[in-house]
Amino acid sequence: MRKESSEKMTRNGIAASDKVKSEKLGLSGIVKEIGIHPDFPSDSLMLKGISVRLSACDFKKVERIKIPRLVAEFIDTNKRNGVLIGNVLEPGYPPKEVEKWLYQSSSHSDHVQKQYLFFRAWMDDDYEIEEEQLYYVKLGASKYDFLNIDPNGRILLGDTRSEFGCKPKFTEQEIKAHDERYWAFAVKVEEIDQ
Repeated sequence: MRKESSEKMTRNGIAASDKVKSEKLGLSGIVKEIGIHPDFPSDSLMLKGISVRLSACDFKKVERIKIPRLVAEFIDTNKRNGVLIGNVLEPGYPPKEVEKWLYQSSSHSDHVQKQYLFFRAWMDDDYEIEEEQLYYVKLGASKYDFLNIDPNGRILLGDTRSEFGCKPKFTEQEIKAHDERYWAFAVKVEEIDQ
């Protein structure tokens, strides 16, 4: 004879007590945040190709994640403007740099990991900005042969000081965006500033 559970079950088969636990952990807020009706008949979602299974164990406190600054700025701007997560994952919506970070990976597991980090950062609002390695571009032997970009976007040669609004330090992505050939002359900031 099957033993009857004393717990009341909800429509989707989750025990009422589990639902209360999940709501204490923020599940109802998450369902609201991603724009799904609270009576959605499943504890699984499909967001733009990302399958997400929501359960109480997914919301335990875990280590803070790290994401690139450009991804953090994209998330903050869109959340501040009231954009839902499903909309920001639409093809062509994110800026090219964010889209590249999200979708262009060396392996499938890396691709899935980045989408997971994006989702966590959006939902938790508890992340750190990944500090990117900075480089100088040394184009000659003189201390004034470093690539600098002025506030108008013009390329100049100068020293390693940030004078007159010129920028002498760059990330790998910024260097390659100006000209791929500059990457051959990149030197880590720490090596010059010692």
